[in-house]
Amino acid sequence: MDVEIIVPIAAFSFVLAVVWILAASGQKKREAVHQTLRLMIEKDQPISSDLLKDMALITSPRRNDLRRGVVLIALALALCFVGLIMMMHGNGDGEALVIAVFPGMIGLAFLALWKFGYDGQAD
Repeated sequence: MDVEIIVPIAAFSFVLAVVWILAASGQKKREAVHQTLRLMIEKDQPISSDLLKDMALITSPRRNDLRRGVVLIALALALCFVGLIMMMHGNGDGEALVIAVFPGMIGLAFLALWKFGYDGQAD
């Protein structure tokens, strides 16, 4: 196979792997919370409202939006640096800068959702 084929396939495979890992991680967190609550109910342990609030924060969509936004913007900045370094050494025409736009814009959307999308609800 030519490098022109392998690089895009590897890049898209990497993105799919990251999305799959993040989804699996979130699912494991939710399963752990449900398992803990189930065991508490089976053993007739008291479940306080504070405990339920703390467990709900584990999978808080607002907190997750902030984290996703920051990570995606950091990824976009890293791609920008790679693109600039490649251009300085004459190895590219700025393809990495163009690719950096996508995670950067998605990251900004997550940050906007974190800031404005929850009608004043606290974490």
